[in-house]
Amino acid sequence: MAGAPGPSSAAIDDEALRELRPLQFLVPDEKRAAWCGRAAASLFGWGKQLEPRPLGPLEALALGGFDEEQVWQQLELRNKPLLRYVQTSSRRLRPALEKEDSEDAASTGTGDDEEGEEQKKLSELEHAQLAEKPWQLRGEVSGQQRPANSLLETAAMAPSEESTRSIEEVIRARCKDGLWDDVVRRAALKPTDFRPKPADLSLEKSDKGLGDEYAAAFETNARSSEEMPRTPLSSVLGSKGADAVAKAHEEARALLAKLDSRLDPLFSFHYAPPPAKREAPAVSLEEKVPTALAASSTLAPEEVYGRKRSDKALADRAELSQGERKALRSKKKRAFFSSMQAASQAPGGLAGSKRQRVADARKAAQGAGAADGASFKL
Repeated sequence: MAGAPGPSSAAIDDEALRELRPLQFLVPDEKRAAWCGRAAASLFGWGKQLEPRPLGPLEALALGGFDEEQVWQQLELRNKPLLRYVQTSSRRLRPALEKEDSEDAASTGTGDDEEGEEQKKLSELEHAQLAEKPWQLRGEVSGQQRPANSLLETAAMAPSEESTRSIEEVIRARCKDGLWDDVVRRAALKPTDFRPKPADLSLEKSDKGLGDEYAAAFETNARSSEEMPRTPLSSVLGSKGADAVAKAHEEARALLAKLDSRLDPLFSFHYAPPPAKREAPAVSLEEKVPTALAASSTLAPEEVYGRKRSDKALADRAELSQGERKALRSKKKRAFFSSMQAASQAPGGLAGSKRQRVADARKAAQGAGAADGASFKL
């Protein structure tokens, strides 16, 4: 019928949903799951063929023995490097696209727009020149003139797949070409007489006794020293003859010292006196004695005359230590009492008065103190 109204859009949607049977997607179906897995594997392989370079560790999607969660994890391993590649490519293409857009705008724009852009660039450059420079461009900057931990906050370049890939390519190329950093010796050095010879050490026990070894060493040294004049030390058991290498070294040192002594006077502004010889006696010159005397052959005054015990008396009493003053006082006391005892024991010593005996003892004590250069008072 021409006048009958047509079905509404809501009725059409309900009928389409009933035909799709949405409940079948909520019920697990092994056939549909297997079909979706095969479709995902086909798409995975097709996308792998279109990759500009290997992205991800998997070459194909593995379905056998894996559940849905494990399959999704494989897809995530594939999607992460692909997403990074897309972002990197877009960043590379963005400047080119912006440059093209600017060129198109410049070609379509008027001369006033170009002048305005130039003025804008000039103003930006002037502002950058007049603005405060960062601390890296200020020359010598101390720790107080820069922010705290500013050197540690400098972030290093984050490792990316491209940088890692370039490093791996360099390593593979060096391994292929055989370019190693280790130094390879081309030829072994031949041992010479002027190089230290390796010591011949043996950990095995010798079959010979110690006396036999000394006898063999003595015979070897005697044969080696036959061509040289024998010295008294060459007959000692176990002594070694003169080494030709050591003699050559000594001759070379003597020639070098002679050459240096002749070349040094030529450099008047940088003259270096010849070094002093070892074990040479020091020479001392005195005004009263016009001859040169060796200090090693002279003796000190104490060694010639000896030191007197009364040398301390030459010093002032204030310069003596407490122990020295006590010793001097006890010495005077002993001299006083010894004189008193001698006066009392002498024949007729008791006949004199006490005052006379004290005066005699005082004189004896003063005589003992005079030898030491100090006075004593009772």
